Amino acid sequence: MAVQPGNLDRINGKRDADRPLYLNGVHRAIIFDLDDTLVAWTERSRASLRFVAAMLADQNPGGPSTAIWWEHLLRLDPLDIWEQAVRGEVAQEEYHRARFRRTLEHFGLPAGKRQVEPLYQAYRRQMITRARLDLGVRPLLRALSSRYQLGLITNGCAAFQIPTLRRLQLDGFFRPLLIADDLRIYKPDPTIFQRALEQLGARPEQVVMVGDNYAHDIEGAAQVGMQTIWINPTGAPEPGRAADWVVKHVLEIEHLIAIPLAAERWPARASMGSARR
Repeated sequence: MAVQPGNLDRINGKRDADRPLYLNGVHRAIIFDLDDTLVAWTERSRASLRFVAAMLADQNPGGPSTAIWWEHLLRLDPLDIWEQAVRGEVAQEEYHRARFRRTLEHFGLPAGKRQVEPLYQAYRRQMITRARLDLGVRPLLRALSSRYQLGLITNGCAAFQIPTLRRLQLDGFFRPLLIADDLRIYKPDPTIFQRALEQLGARPEQVVMVGDNYAHDIEGAAQVGMQTIWINPTGAPEPGRAADWVVKHVLEIEHLIAIPLAAERWPARASMGSARR
């Protein structure tokens, strides 16, 4: 799979059309996002909410069907509570609890802690147990860790992320492992990227950030001087100029390494295509 020459404006101030820019001897560390970068979040959340919707239908015979509960849970997004979490005013768990509390209130049902907590905990357990790694992700991390320091920065909820990482046996790969919910500092705040640089003992130009969220992961890391790999599975137009590489799947990072990784190989994904802007 060829990686095409790209625009190096942010790196050296001019367009270098003579060679592709690979990760090379300058780079010491790679920092990953977690959700929808290494581990799928969106479809897992939909399935977990479907499980809770079935619980609600069973608990309320003669009431809304599972499909109606599910539709409402998917549609309801308590962004006001999310904003409070980002400001450090509440733990992120309260954002997730608010979805279930407001759903019960919408249907005129009791919505106290006794009713909400079992729904939240069921959702949390489903999210953890449904977490899966795509074939090849673990060997990729193992191979990368032999050459680079690996870190992780996630905006996710600590009550979800820590047990998920442990269950998938990923936690040992990452130092630093920064969870915004614990720190009360969220991407794209430059502080959380600077914290990672301090723990790595690295300069920004020595570090590459990998993530799927353009505003949080890519623009956030670029503003402190890191290089970036945007995971863009749908091939959406790039909303800015912050990405140094654009790939469809995290496994394509293999093809951005100047010297091939000398670890066990992993299955190639037939649908992959790598692109550099």
